[in-house]
Amino acid sequence: MYMKKILTSLILLCFATIGLATNNYFYGIDYTQAKLFASTDKPKQIKISLIRINELLISEKENYDISKFVKTTIDGVNIEGVTLRNSEINEEAILTQSNEDIFVSEDLTKQIVKSLVISEKEGTGYLFIAKLLNNKKKLGQYDIVAFDIATRDIIYIKPAKGKAKGFGIRNFWAGSIRKMISKKLK
Repeated sequence: MYMKKILTSLILLCFATIGLATNNYFYGIDYTQAKLFASTDKPKQIKISLIRINELLISEKENYDISKFVKTTIDGVNIEGVTLRNSEINEEAILTQSNEDIFVSEDLTKQIVKSLVISEKEGTGYLFIAKLLNNKKKLGQYDIVAFDIATRDIIYIKPAKGKAKGFGIRNFWAGSIRKMISKKLK
């Protein structure tokens, strides 16, 4: 009887440990497809500010915890790959005169995910792809991408948006991320 209790306890402990090892990682916000509407800021300053938003995911992680938003525990945040991608933002193409929604095709999303430099080998990855950042409406629009890390296959792509708020370019658009992740992803 005593051995049966020990064995049962060990089995339950194993299942609990397996359940804790979720392997979900957040890879930050990719701004390479983003367009800013109604912005009077200089493109170079916009690029620098957008790149720096991802730094907040590390330095202020309690404010940018996406676990509730994506409805799963996030085991780690790795912004190195997205920082490399964002360093290639085309400054001359970042401003737009159109406030029409930006469409990022599934094929382009797959290319972005496949090109992302990451060190993890398995689990689920989450990436936000910025689309239209509308200064006039103070609204940031994003695609939320979940993907299989091992194969880089897309699990889902869901649109989301958040009201921008804050002082300065970085904090203003980071505010749209904070507002967006304060809700649950639909």
